[in-house]
Amino acid sequence: MFSGRLEGKQFQEEFFDEHPVLYPWPDLLVKAGLAKSYKLREVKFKKYLDLLGIKKNDKVLDVGCGQGIFLARIVKTYEVDGVGVDISKNSIRSAKQWESSRLRFRVADATKLPFPDKSFNYVLSFDLLEHIQDQSKALSEMVRVLKPGGSLLIHTINQNQDYTWNFWLAKLGVDIYQRVAHQKNLFLKPEWVKKELEKEGVRMEKLELFNAFSTLIFDEIIMILIALFKRLNFFSPSRFKTSIGKAFLLIADLFSRHCLQPLEVLEYPWRRWGYSNSFFVLGRKR
Repeated sequence: MFSGRLEGKQFQEEFFDEHPVLYPWPDLLVKAGLAKSYKLREVKFKKYLDLLGIKKNDKVLDVGCGQGIFLARIVKTYEVDGVGVDISKNSIRSAKQWESSRLRFRVADATKLPFPDKSFNYVLSFDLLEHIQDQSKALSEMVRVLKPGGSLLIHTINQNQDYTWNFWLAKLGVDIYQRVAHQKNLFLKPEWVKKELEKEGVRMEKLELFNAFSTLIFDEIIMILIALFKRLNFFSPSRFKTSIGKAFLLIADLFSRHCLQPLEVLEYPWRRWGYSNSFFVLGRKR
């Protein structure tokens, strides 16, 4: 648990300035868009994005975009106009390398979005809310900048993680929280998010628990491989190392697409009792 000056927005900015999310071969990922998914969660994200019915030239806001790689891939795939915001100055500085006529990034606080009301057709928030103290305000801001009839897609950490893979790792003494600036008191209850959004005038269309045991193990193995590739300096853009990257993404994509459904079936008992590492919320503004 973090304390003192390490709490709140200042800590989040400092932490993600120094610990950006690790992406393998980002140039290859951006070039491929979402045609390649190297983890199960990416396959799941793509399924939800397809559900939105995104049309060419729609306006999409990504709140908590980090280095902007995932939003750049969304823009590539769906031919939308994307805007990404993040509190980390270093992340936005890195994200600007992906800017184009369709894609812009800026430093901003999720609880005070610098946009007029009703500015976007879609607002996305992946792995953000669990890092924010004033979660109600962040949700309110996302709804405020969303156009009537527009959709909001959120992925965040579930407070009820009993008996999940991360639960057992914690029991074994493996620190799964501080390494990614997670404070357990900020994990959310799906029912609470649903009620908050409904108060803001959002009609809920889907709420789904995700990641419990087998899917978490799969993605953890992928991240271990990625960390190993980084240690071996395989992310540099030489022809040889780029070939390794292409092969890795091809194989990871193949396994991810074919393993998601059967591994989710294995996790039915956890979801049946409301246990998961995370959850998705999809709603439409009235």
